Amino acid sequence: MIERTFRRCLMSGVLGIVLWFPSGQSWAQSVPNDAPSPGNSSLSLVPGSAFYVGAGGGYGRTNFSTQTVYGIGYSNLYTSNGTLTETGVASGDAYLSMPTRSTFVPSAQLGYFQHFDNSDWLWGGKIVYNYLGATSTVQNAILPQNGSSQFLGNPTPVPLTGYAVINSFQTTINHQVILAPMIGRSFEDGFVYGGAGPSLSNMQTRVDGVIGYAPVNGVQTDITGAPRNLFNSGWVFGGAIMVGGTYFFAPTWFLDLSYTFGLTTPQDATFSGPFIDNNLPGGAQTTGTAIVHPSGTVMTHAILLTINKAF
Repeated sequence: MIERTFRRCLMSGVLGIVLWFPSGQSWAQSVPNDAPSPGNSSLSLVPGSAFYVGAGGGYGRTNFSTQTVYGIGYSNLYTSNGTLTETGVASGDAYLSMPTRSTFVPSAQLGYFQHFDNSDWLWGGKIVYNYLGATSTVQNAILPQNGSSQFLGNPTPVPLTGYAVINSFQTTINHQVILAPMIGRSFEDGFVYGGAGPSLSNMQTRVDGVIGYAPVNGVQTDITGAPRNLFNSGWVFGGAIMVGGTYFFAPTWFLDLSYTFGLTTPQDATFSGPFIDNNLPGGAQTTGTAIVHPSGTVMTHAILLTINKAF
């Protein structure tokens, strides 16, 4: 009796395997090529590899730190009849503490990731574009100038102390592009990652209302004439570090929340030009060359949320 029952169970099991096998073979053939890597849970929404694009935005905080402004001036003093009586040179630095700025940051990214074989770990990289749109301004900055002057016919230099007034000094950072290789680990509904790489940032410097003063007959006098306005725009290299996490709410759609810290190399700009002032006391005149050289780094922080499509 027991033996007969065992044989019936065995036959039922074999028949079940035979009937199941064709459908099982068909299921195996239907597994998509982008299914999770063998190291992932079969229920994971994270594909084994994918390209993706995304867009979004978030909070940005830009620290302009201290900007250094170096100035140097070369001057010639003439009498009312055009006779050169004195030459001079003076230079100095000003250290401007720039206010920190917070802005909304639109962002877009293009990336790729791929799991290591038989692993939940993955590698990849992404290109991120952020529009920081942050501007910091300092009003009425003083640039001290120290040097010497020499009177015609007297070989002994005389100490010279002057200064330059900057009505408005402004630094702006707009566009930021980051290329970041990354490594991460996936879970059932997403992955966490970290990365670092180079950055490229567009920065602008504006120096408005520059006037140079130097002693003329013992009185501090405007020797550069009308206020000068100076402007420079360019790209600077830097670096960035980012960490983040993703959440797949559909097989090919996910959210990406990240924090990025960036630091630029110094933005160096040099403004140089001649000046002339015909309105000195007693009909005297000055001519010369003024050079202004601002320099400084910028630190950026961004917390960004993007929605992304995987391919």
